[in-house]
Amino acid sequence: MLLIVVFPIRYTSAKPYERLPSILTPSEQYFYRVLSSTVNGQAIIMAKVRIADLLKVRKSIKQKHFWSYFSKISQKHIDFVLLDPSTLKTICLIELDDKSHHQFNRSQRDKFVDKIMQQAEIPLYRFRVKRRYERQEIIQKLDNCLSNKL
Repeated sequence: MLLIVVFPIRYTSAKPYERLPSILTPSEQYFYRVLSSTVNGQAIIMAKVRIADLLKVRKSIKQKHFWSYFSKISQKHIDFVLLDPSTLKTICLIELDDKSHHQFNRSQRDKFVDKIMQQAEIPLYRFRVKRRYERQEIIQKLDNCLSNKL
């Protein structure tokens, strides 16, 4: 006779979680500061917004397919979202691309996000992670987004 003894899982600590120093990486923090000075209070900047909080699955999609579509967006996020301060409508999205975006899985994810944002008619701008950003570079790249909405 085989006897199986099950022991409860013991945590190594009574408090297994701790606060992160910031929700943003140092690169993201630096970009945020330059972006913030660029929009100068004329837009609200949100960081690390879940795509499922920006898009929804259309009501016309059959219920049996809903979870399939929803699961594709529920675990992904956008680095920065610019919102109209009076309506909180999404103006545009910003992704910071580091070296990991050259990996196959990541590039497939990027293509998917580009496609669904284009379908939803939400402008998405990509910036390579750098040691230094110039306000003028951001203004130039976001020109349509900023001039039409700010």
